[in-house]
Amino acid sequence: MGELSITESVRTSSERYAIIRRHLLPLDTTMETFGEWLAAELHARDWSMSKMGQLCGVTHAAISRVISGENKPSTGLCKSIARAFGCPLEEVYRHAGLLPPLPEQDAVAENALHLFRHLTVADQERILAMMRVLATLSETEGKGER
Repeated sequence: MGELSITESVRTSSERYAIIRRHLLPLDTTMETFGEWLAAELHARDWSMSKMGQLCGVTHAAISRVISGENKPSTGLCKSIARAFGCPLEEVYRHAGLLPPLPEQDAVAENALHLFRHLTVADQERILAMMRVLATLSETEGKGER
């Protein structure tokens, strides 16, 4: 079974908002617990714990225990959450404390790479061309300031 595109998998405006919010805000894994992060993501998508449990193959009670901090998420649950949210597994692992947090610049690069992989080859080439122009401009501006 192939992957769904973002437009095919996102059905509500709240789900679209959650995707936009995740891509515009830097990944900050130090500000909240995994349960707080998960609850905020569910709220942003207007998803219930029951819906999340269904998507992850667990009960809503299992999701509730993770959100409350009673249970830590397993690697298997993290994989299911990443699949349900359509985000990189590493992002969920970082929020869960299973991977160390990234410096902000690395988090931005990781997010950019995740998005880049979802583009067509033609769009990837366009983005690379734009990046080359921006890098050249940055180098030129940097030399002028010295």
